[in-house]
Amino acid sequence: MRQVTMCSTTASRILQRTSMMMPRRVSPVCAMVCQRAWVRHAGYHLSRQQEKRKLILLVTDGEPADVDARDPQHLRHDTKKAVEELYSKGVLSYCLTLDANADDYVKRIFGANNYAIIDNVNRLPEKLPTLFASLTA
Repeated sequence: MRQVTMCSTTASRILQRTSMMMPRRVSPVCAMVCQRAWVRHAGYHLSRQQEKRKLILLVTDGEPADVDARDPQHLRHDTKKAVEELYSKGVLSYCLTLDANADDYVKRIFGANNYAIIDNVNRLPEKLPTLFASLTA
């Protein structure tokens, strides 16, 4: 249980810091779509933790998007590269997506067993605790 608490605490600290910095340092558009940068940023902080198990749970509504790149193939490839780099450092990335068509791309980015599709955003509060428990068991 300590691992979950530490990771949750770390995530809370990252969110607090970034939300405080966001008005000054990050445009609102980028905060919503720079998935690649956020995955790497979270992974950096998690890789510095002492816990054996480290997990990024990415909740998204669609394909990788970014303000500095428009090519969908490049965005998917770079996100996959970020996920692989983190995995080599002991950080597992898991994607929970609300995109019903995610099978087309998310399996290639995160791997066959590292994603789930939620068909309705209203089911998210019901699914998250069970999913989180299974990933951290």
